[in-house]
Amino acid sequence: MLLWTRGRQHLVLGRLDDALADFVAMGRLEDDVEVPVHQVHTRVLRSRIALLRGDRAEAERNLATARAGMAARPSPGIVAVVRCPEAAHADADGDAGLAADRVRQAQRYGPLIRRRLLRTWMAEAVRIA
Repeated sequence: MLLWTRGRQHLVLGRLDDALADFVAMGRLEDDVEVPVHQVHTRVLRSRIALLRGDRAEAERNLATARAGMAARPSPGIVAVVRCPEAAHADADGDAGLAADRVRQAQRYGPLIRRRLLRTWMAEAVRIA
């Protein structure tokens, strides 16, 4: 949880290298102890960092891994978390309709979305909507 919190703080402060290092370390730690609690979330955030850096290929790889994790555990919170980067990717591709659809899908989860929607996506989600 410390890596999760610190990584998110680094991301919000624009320290992308530090945030990425924390999320990668967290993923490795979860792999080592075989408790994949935040694997989808860290991949979503790694996708966000790659998008911010303009590395679409890396962003897509991380999003594909997040989608695979979502398919394995399709809880409402996980689905909502994955819809956010899908909206950002669609927006970056110029597909406003798909981007808005993904934001609407994330919003369907009501109270879960307030807790799980990554705050770093809020401004973008509002702009897309």
